[in-house]
Amino acid sequence: MNLPPPAPVQQASSWAPPAAQSAPSAPLTVRAFLADQPSTATGAAAALSMRSALEPMPPAVRRVADKEVHRACGEALEISFADVVGRAWKHHHALTAAAQRTKQTGREVVTLADHTIASVHQPQITVAIDGADVATIHLTVELSVRMVGVAAVVEQAKLIALESGAAIVTATLKVNDQPVANKAHQFDVQHVVPLDRPVALLPDE
Repeated sequence: MNLPPPAPVQQASSWAPPAAQSAPSAPLTVRAFLADQPSTATGAAAALSMRSALEPMPPAVRRVADKEVHRACGEALEISFADVVGRAWKHHHALTAAAQRTKQTGREVVTLADHTIASVHQPQITVAIDGADVATIHLTVELSVRMVGVAAVVEQAKLIALESGAAIVTATLKVNDQPVANKAHQFDVQHVVPLDRPVALLPDE
């Protein structure tokens, strides 16, 4: 059965996922996004291997240290783009205004002006051998998400669906201030922000 497109502002007594929106996928993380960049996996370990502190260590110890840095680097990049966008949208005027209007009852389709969400993360990895810190790897993750043509559905102060739009995602990874990976790609907005449950847009929700 074909349904007509939603009106710009629509009242509803309860929420059901829009028929046109596919089932949510796993959240997109920086680690998954940069997985095809060879230097991402080796950047932190390469920086560590050049540390003079490890030069006197036996080769077996250096290999273990490299392996552990690979693992820790991967864990540090488990940054969800959906979390980054979600935090920013809780301060987006159009969304919070719609949340206030629908707090008691009602539903609105909000057309968001094109905008960019930027975020910088600076995790660090400290390597200790026999209880002594021998090296610290500083990571810098610079993220940018450009939202274009996004239509969001707000009901009873919650973001319940994204009906259209694109997200242009850019990520840059630096190790000890040296760029080691950079990638940009355009996704459907639902891929970057999969909604498996309504998201409260107001602090008291």
